[in-house]
Amino acid sequence: FYEYFNYNDVKVAAENLYRSYLQPEVMDTYYILNSGIREAELDLVAGAEASDSKKAGILASRLENNADAIIILDDSTRYWLTGFRSSAGVSVLSLKETALFLDGRYVEKAYSENCDATIYPCQKGILSEACEYIFQNSFKTVLVDENRISLGEYNSLLNLLKNIVLKTQKNIFSELISIKNQEEIRYIKEAVKITDECFLHILNVINKNT
Repeated sequence: FYEYFNYNDVKVAAENLYRSYLQPEVMDTYYILNSGIREAELDLVAGAEASDSKKAGILASRLENNADAIIILDDSTRYWLTGFRSSAGVSVLSLKETALFLDGRYVEKAYSENCDATIYPCQKGILSEACEYIFQNSFKTVLVDENRISLGEYNSLLNLLKNIVLKTQKNIFSELISIKNQEEIRYIKEAVKITDECFLHILNVINKNT
């Protein structure tokens, strides 16, 4: 969150948004949401210790029942899966490992951050080398999330993965993403804290007559 938003910028934007008026309903909604978030935090913490093993179990079941591997091209899912943020890359998830294919811009940074994946530096092309990896591991069926891939990317996969069965499924990881681990809970708490501070600051600088 801090990487993209400066706290003062958030406060200024919020002030501009609400400066014209503050309806009573806004205050009611704030306290309802704030209370609900606190209760949700307790539920998240209670299940966090089991979340990683639960994720592994769901992934194993999904791979066994649907495909030998899942290929991930979109940035947000790749970041969630590996813990490494980049504007380019491909992940291949299998029962063997989580493979992360990166070009030279990101390899050193990925190693230094100890991301949750096996890193494969690429020189010939990220997608093509990821597909070579699929052939080398004798994967016969590969799954892709149809909501997280463009038509051009899908056609490229069809061309590169000839003789490989390419399956599509919607929202492959939506269930898993809803299961939060301790680090994700920490991020949620920090986001809630920032939201609280912004809202309370707004209450001190505006009123319904301004």
